[in-house]
Amino acid sequence: MGAHRTAALVLCLLVGAIAAGAFAGCGSDSGEEQTDEDYVAELQDVAVSFGDGANELSTQISELEGLNLKNAAALLDTFSARVEDLANELDDFDPPEIAAQLHAQLTERLDRFADKAKRAALALKAGDLLGGLPALAGFAADASEVGTDLDATITDIKSKLGLQQTE
Repeated sequence: MGAHRTAALVLCLLVGAIAAGAFAGCGSDSGEEQTDEDYVAELQDVAVSFGDGANELSTQISELEGLNLKNAAALLDTFSARVEDLANELDDFDPPEIAAQLHAQLTERLDRFADKAKRAALALKAGDLLGGLPALAGFAADASEVGTDLDATITDIKSKLGLQQTE
């Protein structure tokens, strides 16, 4: 996936995250045996949802009137909560044993990003411009990096599972 496309995907999650039921159906609750293809499709859904929400958050932040730290902090809080929800959903997945370590890396990466967004929100709420504004300004690059990491890890999982790589 190209850097621009990844950045576009990565900067979108909030709309999907806020929409009711955006992540309903992740995981295998039907009792049926999950195929490797189904598992990878669910991972890709999480990656797309992350990108969609990150894009929406970026748009909402850019549309803030002036330097509204309180609203920016609230947006970051909402986004970090959704990223935590995605990480929790990944925890609920039952990855194939061969992919378990890479799956754990996906979850940890989302957790770290959510923590970073929380710290930035706390700094903004406290009026700490030196702590909050750089994190806010670097958000797009950070989100793009996370999106790239998610894509790369999913590609590694597909490879471990012996699945065909498709674009």
